[in-house]
Amino acid sequence: MKCTLLKEIFEDCLALSSKFVSYRVSSVQSIQGAKLETKKNTLTITTTNLGDSFYTEISAHVLEEGMVVFDLKKALEFLNFLPLGEIEISLEDTQVKISQGKTHGYFNIYPVGDFPELPILEGKTFPLNQQLLEKLPQVYFAASKDETRPVMTGVYMNALNESSLFVSTDGFRLSLLKVNLQEKFPKTILPATIFQEIVRLSKRGDAVSMMLSPEDRLVKFTIGKVLIYSRVIEGDFPPYEKVVPKSTGTSITLDPHDFLKNIRLISVFARDDADVVVFDIAKKGMVMKPKAARQKNSEVFQNVESFSGDQLKIAFNYKYILDFLNTVSADQIILECTTPTAPGVFKVSNNEEFLHIIMPLRTEETTE
Repeated sequence: MKCTLLKEIFEDCLALSSKFVSYRVSSVQSIQGAKLETKKNTLTITTTNLGDSFYTEISAHVLEEGMVVFDLKKALEFLNFLPLGEIEISLEDTQVKISQGKTHGYFNIYPVGDFPELPILEGKTFPLNQQLLEKLPQVYFAASKDETRPVMTGVYMNALNESSLFVSTDGFRLSLLKVNLQEKFPKTILPATIFQEIVRLSKRGDAVSMMLSPEDRLVKFTIGKVLIYSRVIEGDFPPYEKVVPKSTGTSITLDPHDFLKNIRLISVFARDDADVVVFDIAKKGMVMKPKAARQKNSEVFQNVESFSGDQLKIAFNYKYILDFLNTVSADQIILECTTPTAPGVFKVSNNEEFLHIIMPLRTEETTE
């Protein structure tokens, strides 16, 4: 195989594909590399970690058709230091050669025959519009990263009467989003990490679609010339409905920028007390203190734009609130609580489709 193309285009696509490479010790050594194939005026790149797969096509001047699996990791390091411009990729004996002018890099290859083939799927295709893609980060950030409980690492999707539902949770927090879509998604759980990559790729402006294959328990996303394959997560999603409070006791409205600044301020002290912050909510404002503060004067005052209900003390892990505030965009944040031991509900103004729940923590201050 031999072809020429722009270094910056090849490097960009190779970097995207590297997210789907497995560097773990495996009997299939080829999955540590990227498969390159030249045909007609196209160079294709394929990578896989046996769970998820990546495929894309790049326009190239093909001099010789062929196929090879090569050391992607070292190639990316080499390409990073090359200047912009045209490069030549060729197969010489048992190595891949990347050249630019008088500069050459040689990279090891792996057996092509051991590299898994991409699946051929049949199923229904669902368009993912920009409205949904912009809102999905509000959901998947709450998914667990603990792979010992696979269903918690995914985003649960289901069709309701007039909308589609998206939920994720790690057991300590939960995000729920309802979106009105023309196509209703079937009940399924897909990896949150895949949605994260899809949203990132969608920012390039290409149309995005999703094909679900129930029989194969696989999903394929198409983003322009990029294809991403992943597995549907097996198992029963936790009964999230039981966590959502049915009533509201105390409700306050906060300025998100002011709230974010104050959470960062109190985190300086909360880090010494297991990241726990006690919120003393009252009509005159909200006082934030670390749990059992060693310094009595370590507190931050937060203005409250509106208040209803009774005065209440409740404690949260401040890191979960930071994650929420860094993910959502809103003019106002609404916090609803019923008791010190009931989940706290965080909402954004003018958006009844979304809510975020954080489980409270028991402290001496909240059980007085």
